[in-house]
Amino acid sequence: MAKIGAHSLILEVTRRCNMCCDHCLRGDAQNLDMEKQTVDALLEQVGSIGTITFSGGEPSLNIPLIRYFFERAREFGVMPYEFYVVTNGKENQMDLATTLLEVYPEMEEPEWCGVSLSVDQFHEDLNQFPIVKGLAFYSAQKEHKDFWDEKWILRRGRAYENGLGSADSTKEFCIEDDGQDGIMVEELYVSAEGCIYPDCNLSYEEMRDCYEEVPVENATIYLKGLLDKEAAEVA
Repeated sequence: MAKIGAHSLILEVTRRCNMCCDHCLRGDAQNLDMEKQTVDALLEQVGSIGTITFSGGEPSLNIPLIRYFFERAREFGVMPYEFYVVTNGKENQMDLATTLLEVYPEMEEPEWCGVSLSVDQFHEDLNQFPIVKGLAFYSAQKEHKDFWDEKWILRRGRAYENGLGSADSTKEFCIEDDGQDGIMVEELYVSAEGCIYPDCNLSYEEMRDCYEEVPVENATIYLKGLLDKEAAEVA
């Protein structure tokens, strides 16, 4: 069976959030967590993972699913090369730090691992949450100290409703043959609902209205079909 190689795999582990920020690209939070069956169905089809990113919602609200992903990835023999998480720093920071520290030695490229705090004009001062900031792989790339700068905000979800940020075009799947009957995909986003998308920067509304709903169970068949269609058009 053909396998999927993902340069960037993003798991929307939850749609719950403990904040309600004006610039949120997702839109209103939902009481929905990714199920373990989604992780299993995905990993059954995956041959390699470059970066695993845990997204949300607020990913620290579903650390059990993050742990489960690493446990199953280890069993399937597809541990990612590196991980990345962005958190608002308000909940479960010790559990998050412990979880990431446990798998950090197993990463093929630990120097590219990262965890970031969202620091900007829409979040309160997070200096009271030093735990993740003390990690060797902490990254400050989500700290936006210039509170007048909105260039980094995507005009989607609640940001769109509030007239914040700038528009950005949606993506399509970037896929290619891996030369061994498998598929390489540049970016693969798996929603908490268990569907796949080519773009991590989508509102929940865009996921529903702008893309075909493809269950993760059908990921390989769907992506292989796209690749075959592209090849036929070129020929």
